[in-house]
Amino acid sequence: MQELSILINEQQYLSCLLNNPDLLKTEDVSYLTNDISKTIFNTIQKLYKEGVSFNTTTILSECLKTNKEVSTEIIETLKNKVSFNKDDFKHYKKRITQDYVKDKVGTEILKGVSSHLLSKGELNIAVLKKTIKDLDWAI
Repeated sequence: MQELSILINEQQYLSCLLNNPDLLKTEDVSYLTNDISKTIFNTIQKLYKEGVSFNTTTILSECLKTNKEVSTEIIETLKNKVSFNKDDFKHYKKRITQDYVKDKVGTEILKGVSSHLLSKGELNIAVLKKTIKDLDWAI
């Protein structure tokens, strides 16, 4: 159920960006976790920087160069999902950032340190220091 919530937040976020390209001025890092979402984000960011208009055909053509799972239906659905509201955009950006941090902490940071702590052998202080540094980033 958690993954569905993440996907919905990513869709809403992307919809805001597709319908309001000027929002991309402040979006330089992708906090998306879904591969299709990442592809669409990177594509629209690239098109925006190149000054290319955001129409379904252009977006689809560029996306398909890196991800064959993107379809016309996905892009059209995203474009029609939300109308623009700055508060909505801030809300979805905050949610995807939180989802990204949770995913990063859960899948990479904690799994890495737990496998180290559960392994036989000596405790590697450098690994623990790196984990603390990584967790500090997440906060």
